[in-house]
Amino acid sequence: MSQPEAFSRILIDKALEFSGWELLKPKQIQFELHTGNGRADYLLKDSLGRVLCVLEAKREGLDPYDAKEQARGYAEKLNAPFIILSNGREHWFWNYERADQRAAYRIKRLPSREDLERVRLKNLQPPRPLGSEVVTPEYLRQLKHDLTLRCYQIRTMDELARLFDTQGLRKFLLEMATGTGKTLLCVALIRRFLMSRNAERVLFIVDRIELAKQTIEDFAIVLPEFKPVIYKTARRTGELLGSSVVIATIQSLMTDRRYRDEFTPTRNRLTCEAFLKEAQKDPAGAIGKSIVFSVNQTHATNLTKIFNELHPGIALTITSRIPDALAKWRNRDEGPNSYGVPIEKIRENDWSLAAGRYKPVTAEPVHYDNPRRIVAEVLALEARITEKLTRLQGMVQ
Repeated sequence: MSQPEAFSRILIDKALEFSGWELLKPKQIQFELHTGNGRADYLLKDSLGRVLCVLEAKREGLDPYDAKEQARGYAEKLNAPFIILSNGREHWFWNYERADQRAAYRIKRLPSREDLERVRLKNLQPPRPLGSEVVTPEYLRQLKHDLTLRCYQIRTMDELARLFDTQGLRKFLLEMATGTGKTLLCVALIRRFLMSRNAERVLFIVDRIELAKQTIEDFAIVLPEFKPVIYKTARRTGELLGSSVVIATIQSLMTDRRYRDEFTPTRNRLTCEAFLKEAQKDPAGAIGKSIVFSVNQTHATNLTKIFNELHPGIALTITSRIPDALAKWRNRDEGPNSYGVPIEKIRENDWSLAAGRYKPVTAEPVHYDNPRRIVAEVLALEARITEKLTRLQGMVQ
C-alpha cells in the first residue's frame, strides 16, 4: 500500500540528518517555499545561506523522476544549481546547469552540504576532455622508469576517451587475457581520469585481500599524489577521507549492508501482509496467479509458511529459481499491475526499473452532455438564483 507524502518526508528528513544536515537550522534548510510557479518542498543552503539545491518530495508509490521539470522551474526561479528528486526510498540528483549532464542520475544517499559545495566548485572548474590528457608509451615512466605502455593499451584508452568525450558514454567493459597488462592499463586510466578532473575519487574492487595488498603496492608507486588506501584498514585509521583512490574487496563493502536486515522474520511478515492487503483489492482474484520471487530457497520456504498462516490454502507460487519464475511468468494474465516492458524502452530510460515509469495508460472515451442542454441547465439555475435573490431583497426592505 502506498504511503502518503508525509511518510516520505519522514524518510527524507532522516536521510538529510544522516548526511549531516540540521533540520532545525533555517540557515541550512528551508521548508515549503512558495515560488511564482509552485511550492518548493525543501531548500538546502550553503554556508552563506544561499540556496544550493531544491529537493522535491514525492510520496513513496510515485516515481520521483517524474517531477524533474517541475523542480527545474523552482530551481531556476531560486538560482539553485542542483536538484534532488526523492520519495524517501529512491533519490535522483541533477546538476542541471552542466551541459554534459542533461539527465538526473540515481544516488544511494542524499549529499551533505560539503558534497554540494564541492560539486558547485567543480562546476566553476569543469573537467577537461578526457582525451586532452595525452597518453604515450612513456606516460608512467616518470613515476617508475621501467613502466612502458603498449600500443594496444594506448589505443584502448584513446577509444574509451573518444566515446566518453563525444558520445557521453559512462559504462565500459574491458575484457583482457591473462598477461596483457590489466593492472597497468587500469592505473593509467585512473591517472587519466583524475588528472583531467573527470573523477574525484576512484573505487577499485578486487575479490580477495591478497590481491588488494598486491594492488596497493603498484598504486602507491604510480599514483602517490592521490594517496591510495585499502578500505578495510583506512576506515579505521581515518585515512579514507584524504584518499582519492580506494581499493576494496567485495566482502568488506558488503559488511553491515542493509540487505542483512531485509529478510528478517519481521520484515518477511510485513511484506506478506502488505501483499495480501493489496491483493484483496483485486476483484479478479489475480492473487492466485501471482509469482513471488525470493532470494533463495530457504527464503521461499519461510515466505510460504507465513502466507499459509495468514491465508490458509492460498494458491501462490513462491520460488527462488529464475527458470521456474520465467516459465510461470509467460502464462500470467496481463493487466494494470502485471505487464511487460521492451528492453529497448528500459535502455532508453538509463535502465531505471521504477515500475510507475512504464505502467500502461489506457485511454477511455469521455462522454459529455450536449452543449445546448448544458447552457439550458445553467440558464435555469441562474433564473432560480435570481428569483430567490429577488425574494430575499423584498424581505430585507
